[in-house]
Amino acid sequence: MGTLFHTCDLSWEMRLLTASCACLIGFGQDFLAKHLLGWPTDGASHDAVGDAIKSLRLYRLHQQLSADRDRLAQTQARANGVYLSKATF
Repeated sequence: MGTLFHTCDLSWEMRLLTASCACLIGFGQDFLAKHLLGWPTDGASHDAVGDAIKSLRLYRLHQQLSADRDRLAQTQARANGVYLSKATF
């Protein structure tokens, strides 16, 4: 019998419903890593290994937050607040 793997779309979990266009906006991996993990974004070229590490750390954060819905809501609000402070609609 095979192994069942669980997948999670972190950009969907951290999405934002904007009032200005009534649409859902998903955050990219680099945005989430920078603002939720403090991961430096220095504009370096694409790094597949670095992307994999970011993905795993974001997944681990998601697993921790899934156990605490209040903390998840606070983290979503923080990401949304950062996005909205930089957005131009």
